[in-house]
Amino acid sequence: MIARKTLLAALLGLAAAPALAVELIIQGEGAAPITADIALTRESSQMAAKKNAVLAAIRKINGATAGDDPKVMAALEEIVRQVGNESIRDISTRRDAGNNFVTSLKLVMDDKDFRKLVSDAGIGVKTANSYPVLVVMDEYFTTPTDTAKPLREVVEFFSDKSTHHKEDLAATASASASASASDSASERSQASASGASSASASERAYVNTYNGTGSASGQYAANSRHASAASSASASASESQSQSAENASLNHSIDAGQKDVQSYRKLVEYQPQQTTPSDRSYTYEAILREAASYDLNILDNSLFRSRYFTGKPLTLQELQAGPELARYVQAARDELQADYFMMGSAIIYDLGKDPATGASRCDGVVTLKAFSTAESKVLATDARSESASGNSPDQCRVNVANKLAVFTGSVVSTQIAEYWKNRNMYGQQYSVKLISLLGQLGFQPKNNFRKVLEQVKGVKEVPVQRKSGNAELEYSLQYGGDTPIADAIGELIAANPAFGAYPNFDVSTNGTTVRVCLESSCPPAR
Repeated sequence: MIARKTLLAALLGLAAAPALAVELIIQGEGAAPITADIALTRESSQMAAKKNAVLAAIRKINGATAGDDPKVMAALEEIVRQVGNESIRDISTRRDAGNNFVTSLKLVMDDKDFRKLVSDAGIGVKTANSYPVLVVMDEYFTTPTDTAKPLREVVEFFSDKSTHHKEDLAATASASASASASDSASERSQASASGASSASASERAYVNTYNGTGSASGQYAANSRHASAASSASASASESQSQSAENASLNHSIDAGQKDVQSYRKLVEYQPQQTTPSDRSYTYEAILREAASYDLNILDNSLFRSRYFTGKPLTLQELQAGPELARYVQAARDELQADYFMMGSAIIYDLGKDPATGASRCDGVVTLKAFSTAESKVLATDARSESASGNSPDQCRVNVANKLAVFTGSVVSTQIAEYWKNRNMYGQQYSVKLISLLGQLGFQPKNNFRKVLEQVKGVKEVPVQRKSGNAELEYSLQYGGDTPIADAIGELIAANPAFGAYPNFDVSTNGTTVRVCLESSCPPAR
């Protein structure tokens, strides 16, 4: 019993353990001159390799030029000391041609933990923190559809064994007429031979009806046999013909007119799944915690959602089903200055009790996507499934929500941080437009504007022309300067004599779109 309880506790602890987060894997190599003290040589070589790996990790987070930053080099030694030797993997050694002892190793670290070391050392990049992210997530706590355990089954059966009557009546009428003609001829023959008056004939009729449908099938009439001994032979022949007609009519009705139609319908009702989000989203709360640990500027959606929806708030699924999502994202940008919008949904399935351990089991699936509110450019996206257990369904739900958030939150946050690292290195993509409100853009203003853009400090590559017309000229460019791009362009235009004819020009910015209006102020962006 004790062993069983110990095993159960171990299983529960394993199921409740957090999912593995994103790992940072970096190679490093270092060398030290070979001396008489082999132990010191080996230690010096390994320390150089570790230091090289840590510097490579900082470059991966802060950018390729991090090694040129004096602050980074001053903090490097302290960060190396904080990275434990348990992070070192796959050590190999060799001697090079210069009689140096060379060590190669691999550092495997938790990405979030290493970023915290860099941030605590005062050399973390804070660019992403300057751009707020609004997070919206719905969570569903429900049960899976179990096809082996329906709530109820209903079977409806239908049977039709009626007969056709049109062909039956025609066939019967023909047989009945033939029998009557045969009987009349027999009677006339018998009366002429004996000279006696014809005996009166009694008729009998046979009607075959099925299932009360009123469809009369075989019907025939025949004379009964005469009592006269002299006419017995003739009567016998007549009866034989009549009986043959009767049998033919009856057989035709039953064999040809009978139909047998059967059908059934089976209705199965299963346990209904939850169709509305839960009042509380544990996955959302856990993802906010993970994102905050990556130094992202996260805006809580609860207050904004209640202020935006004056009536019943729409679910995320309802938002995405129509134009309301676009209006919601625009309102988040205008009112909260949210530069980015992260949305997702989590579905957690209650699987019931584990027959072996008695613990509550559950599975979870989460999807997340983050994009720019200005240009709808996707920053990050991810999907993840996890399983967990607990002492109760609610505890199981929290455990699986934490697993989903630890992995998904760290992956998405890392992708966002990587995005901003690339923006720092290579610049932000901008669309820059020269607009004539009078529709008078000639060759000279267009050419002068191109030269201005090429002179802007911080433009990473040659601007690419996207559109040219009488009213508008558009360029696409990468800008990574310290001065806001609108100010940098405006200053060059104001100082350029070629634009002296446009003293009232205006420059406006909306997200990553910059407009330069020549004759007067730019109209509101559409």
